[in-house]
Amino acid sequence: MAAVYMLFCLVFLYYALTSEPVVACDRYDETIYRISSLVIFLGLISPFILLSETPLRDSLPFFSKRSALDSLLGMMIVALLCILFFIGTESYHTAAYRESFSAYIEAVYDQFYNVGVGD
Repeated sequence: MAAVYMLFCLVFLYYALTSEPVVACDRYDETIYRISSLVIFLGLISPFILLSETPLRDSLPFFSKRSALDSLLGMMIVALLCILFFIGTESYHTAAYRESFSAYIEAVYDQFYNVGVGD
């Protein structure tokens, strides 16, 4: 099962780094998009790294005890850090990109919401 999860993470990384952003943007915003994808990848792969039997786990405070509650608390902290890093990297997008992305999200939401209306 761990191998399948690792394969999923690697496929995600490949598509995140090779696909184009959903809205047209300049090179700067594309770089921020790629960095955000790397942060998501790190969040996905962190359980695989931190909960495996590795020397890294022995050196981390919450994970070295090997109790379920401590590991859960450690993973919650890691998840919060990943969310903060993601929000931080996304805040570096230009105003034009944010406006285009907001318009794209609204259009997708409206299209989804209006499916089946009037049938």
